[in-house]
Amino acid sequence: MLSYLDTPPLNTGLTFGLEKGRLEQIAMYGAMEYVRRALNIACRLQNAIKDRDESPAYKALVSNAVYNDYFSKADCKVYKVVRSLSNIRAGANFQCRKINLLSE
Repeated sequence: MLSYLDTPPLNTGLTFGLEKGRLEQIAMYGAMEYVRRALNIACRLQNAIKDRDESPAYKALVSNAVYNDYFSKADCKVYKVVRSLSNIRAGANFQCRKINLLSE
């Protein structure tokens, strides 16, 4: 098998950030793009998984609203966590949930 990376990444696996809210579709440079706060927060949550977690792979950070509506009855390990999300609430603490998507 051919290797396309000069240096393999230290961490492998998927990470997710989930928030809910309305999105707007706009045309940008001839392509349809989506914008709004929910997408921004979801991206920031995905990036914040690695903060204070040595093994971020196969985990999701979700807002409390997403947790309450979709994951509160899920059969998986869930932790209450606090993260500081860049450019969200001026860096104030953001309460969210970390979900381990693999069985431990």
